[in-house]
Amino acid sequence: MNLDLKNLTIKNEKTHFHNISFSFKTGNLYFCKGIHGIGKTSLINCLIGLEAPVNGDIYYGSTNFYKDGREARYMIRQNMGIIFDKPGLLSNLSIFENLKLRFSSIKKRKVFHVLGKEKDLEIEDIIKRELKDINLEDKKDLRPHLLSHGQLRKVAISRAFLSSPKILIWDDSFEGLSRRDQSFYEKKILELKKEKGLILCFGNSWISKNENLIDETIDLNNWRFQG
Repeated sequence: MNLDLKNLTIKNEKTHFHNISFSFKTGNLYFCKGIHGIGKTSLINCLIGLEAPVNGDIYYGSTNFYKDGREARYMIRQNMGIIFDKPGLLSNLSIFENLKLRFSSIKKRKVFHVLGKEKDLEIEDIIKRELKDINLEDKKDLRPHLLSHGQLRKVAISRAFLSSPKILIWDDSFEGLSRRDQSFYEKKILELKKEKGLILCFGNSWISKNENLIDETIDLNNWRFQG
């Protein structure tokens, strides 16, 4: 699914991106860099439906994200994986329950495509396998406050990958991970690219050092209004 920005203007007290037009192509990873305070968070919020632009349009495929209605926007969101700069797990739920929320909109208890593997898998089995892969199988019944910073990062990242998103938006989330964990998620990135997923990484220092993963680097400073 391609992402197209057309004459997009985002403006608040700290951010002023003016009349941006750009096309993000499916199957590619874009690394978006910029100085602190450039407006990265405002741009991400616009892309995921938390903050409407002042002017212009955002298209996911043929869907106008803000003008085609709430239902259309909801359907796009179901195809997104979002990794924020903070884990954002619900404190009143276990780790397993937090991951299971990723499938809350799926009425059937199966998914038919998990990162290139054509299998019918029960949702619970997908989550158990993921927790085993990231060495947190024995933590599945714990609440988030009982996990370390690095463990929380892994849960948050895995949550975004679990349902094979068509669009992955990643906000600087590799801090606190071991090299083994970085390699594990690198493989997931490559698999998602192979399956024609679109990946946008913002300010991720680990990604910026892995040029083999990046298809194009975007300097957000060039998008900032200088008037």
